[in-house]
Amino acid sequence: MVDISLQGRLYDCRARYLDRKAALAGNAAMFATGIFEQVNMKNRKIKVLVIDDSALIRSVMKEIINREADMECVGAAPDPLVAREMIKSLNPDVLTLDVEMPKMDGLDFLARLMRLRPMPVLMVSTLTELGSGITFRALELGAVDFVSRRKLDIARGMEEYAIDITDKIRAAAQARVHTTTAAPVVQERFSADAIL
Repeated sequence: MVDISLQGRLYDCRARYLDRKAALAGNAAMFATGIFEQVNMKNRKIKVLVIDDSALIRSVMKEIINREADMECVGAAPDPLVAREMIKSLNPDVLTLDVEMPKMDGLDFLARLMRLRPMPVLMVSTLTELGSGITFRALELGAVDFVSRRKLDIARGMEEYAIDITDKIRAAAQARVHTTTAAPVVQERFSADAIL
């Protein structure tokens, strides 16, 4: 039996995801046509911090980001603890964040980040797929969007998603992120009498 409150939360999260996706698609289209000038105000580049435990992914993401004229990768952190210090010193506009990392997973870091220093976050992971519970949780915690990366042949897969990644970084840079107080995931348990 599916918990109704959990089903309702998933529905709400899915609706918010679809709203964000539509907004991001509109933002990307407006940016491509030159209507969005706020990002390039005073020729300012979007500062991106990449947080991923894989050295290969950090390298590929840096290359993808630095190829764009309107953004730059200001740093790459192998875990959230290093990222915390880099955020303080580099003050990035957007973070890209993996889910599975040593010392602290990406969702725990995202929850703490949004509570203490809200900023636009793009989830980039093999675990963030459309319809995934982890994706819903990341969006619920305050992530702006997600990119699902392939599990096999990661470098080539990332190159195929380069346009998607950079468009979503541009859109994330425009997002207004607020402090979140997402409720912890709790499953209610019912006795047989309560169900009947």
